[in-house]
Amino acid sequence: RSVYIEGRLKTRKYTDKDGVEKYATDIIANEMQMLGGREGMGDPGGHDGDNEGYSRPSAPPSRPPPRQQTPAPAPAASKSSSGFDDMDDDIPF
Repeated sequence: RSVYIEGRLKTRKYTDKDGVEKYATDIIANEMQMLGGREGMGDPGGHDGDNEGYSRPSAPPSRPPPRQQTPAPAPAASKSSSGFDDMDDDIPF
């Protein structure tokens, strides 16, 4: 499944129990949107518990969704291109 996540990265430095300095990077998500899956926006396929905040379609799972729904990530891409102009950190992806 494709997911759109908007947020920030936070890097912290700590010393473990052996005295070795380590770094950890936390991903802090402010917004998350499910974009689609194997069958477009269809039934999650029995993956219970990992779809918090995702509402299942009211159609029965035996009916596959139309193929026109596959390009659903395109509107989210235009959303992600706006609002990030003011970010000054370098993210490698």
